[in-house]
Amino acid sequence: MLEGNKLLQDGDAAGALKKFEEAKSMIKEDRQAPLWMQIGKAQAKLNQEEAAIAAYKKSLELAPAITRRLPESFRSVLSRRQEIR
Repeated sequence: MLEGNKLLQDGDAAGALKKFEEAKSMIKEDRQAPLWMQIGKAQAKLNQEEAAIAAYKKSLELAPAITRRLPESFRSVLSRRQEIR
């Protein structure tokens, strides 16, 4: 997951997403909330809005308390969706 975080920070959302997907098999599902949050961030940067929303929802399912840490990218995706409607 650290490699994915570094790639995301460096602007390589596609590379980061690949690393995050690989990390899913290495982390127990009940501990994956932060991973799903990062997957959502990467997908949002790639304009994969539906997938990003699904990833953020998965993160919230796994750790409801994470709500207070929703990233700006999630708010941005929601904002864009509301503008389209």
